[in-house]
Order: sequence, then structure tokens, then C-alpha cells
Amino acid sequence: MNNHVPLYELMIYPTESGNIKFTIYIDDHEFEVFAELGDFMSIGRHEDKIEAVRIAVNELINSQESVNP
Repeated sequence: MNNHVPLYELMIYPTESGNIKFTIYIDDHEFEVFAELGDFMSIGRHEDKIEAVRIAVNELINSQESVNP
């Protein structure tokens, strides 16, 4: 990403697994979302902010389920 500008940070807590933190960045072309839950982290990138969040959340769920089925 060229002009990597932070938009905002969002904490969702508490959940059974801990706090969920979203950090959303934007540049000239797409959104980049970092989702963190405990030791797990995922990244979603897309031109649409909602789609970037969806990708990050799905990756976060997949990574957590692969360790804790």
C-alpha cells in the first residue's frame, strides 16, 4: 500500500476467546483490515471496507479453528 493511512481502531470485548481488535487502514485503492484475537491475527484487503472486514474475520475464524477445533 502506498499512502497507508490509519482510519480507526475498534475493540470488541469481551468474547469467550478474549478481546477482538480491528485496525483499518486505507490507501488510494483499497482498505486493509487487521483483525487480532489473542495470539491470532489475520489481514483482509479489498476495495470495499465491509468486504475487507469480512475477509479478515473469516481468516481469523479459520486460523483459530485450525488450532482449536
